[in-house]
Amino acid sequence: MPDSPPRTTPADAPRTTPRVWLGLWTIYIAWGSTYLAMRVMVRTIPPLLGASTRFLIAGAVVLAWVAVRQGRDGLRLSRGQLLTLAATGALVPGIGNGLNSLAVKHATSVTVALLNAAVPLWLILIRRFARERVPLVTLIAVPVGFSGVAILLLPGGNIGASGLGVTFALGAGAAWGVGAFASARLIRDIQPSLVIGVQMLVAGLVQLVISAGLGELSGLHPGRFSGESIAGLVYLLTIGGILTYSVYAWLLQRAPVSQIATYAFVNPIVAVVLGRLILDESLGWTGLVGAAVIVGSVALTVRSETRR
Repeated sequence: MPDSPPRTTPADAPRTTPRVWLGLWTIYIAWGSTYLAMRVMVRTIPPLLGASTRFLIAGAVVLAWVAVRQGRDGLRLSRGQLLTLAATGALVPGIGNGLNSLAVKHATSVTVALLNAAVPLWLILIRRFARERVPLVTLIAVPVGFSGVAILLLPGGNIGASGLGVTFALGAGAAWGVGAFASARLIRDIQPSLVIGVQMLVAGLVQLVISAGLGELSGLHPGRFSGESIAGLVYLLTIGGILTYSVYAWLLQRAPVSQIATYAFVNPIVAVVLGRLILDESLGWTGLVGAAVIVGSVALTVRSETRR
């Protein structure tokens, strides 16, 4: 799940075209499948090392593309802008995605995706603590959504997760929420591709440092990486990274925010379906009820917020 770069959609955006729908379905499926790909990647590749590799390469490619299309001027940032992108990049894709990479080592991709679906709920809580006015419908959706998280974690949910996995996933959601809040208020007048490229590059550096600190690089034997794990990493780098983030940046300039925001509740549905079909991951009845409550509350939140 991405952060929230500045909304550059023009007020007089044209009606939704087939290309926009193609872009939306690209981020629905590609981002929804990243949880499964991470789950496969961490089977034999250290979680943070894999995440770092993904973001360092993807960030470098996106920035190189910006430079090719716009020259050196396209990469120009003020010191304040660079510091803002570095901070939000370290927090959102850096800490947020890093925690998710650790989470899928201790939980199914389905469970991690559903716990991450609560990001919009975290964001509403943060906005409330910041004393922003929040619509009543949105406020009601927050406790309902978190009650869904509680139901998901009840005995009988068959979530396939340890306490550590649940903690990492919830921490990732909170980090994404804080980062999205900061990004929406601090990032101004920077093209989305440059925002995404710098944030991914910073995220990769942060994850590499933490990976080294946790000892992932000591005694590393790349020859022991399985073909499936390498394929998962390549998928995350290409489809879940370069392609999808580029499509997201393109959509920000051509589609209504209300449409783009729908990925928040569509992605976990995609993740649940793919996890069941490909990895045979499933949920018990209480898990399914919790999942429905989470996704429903997030859909209500997105609809309420984007109609303001």
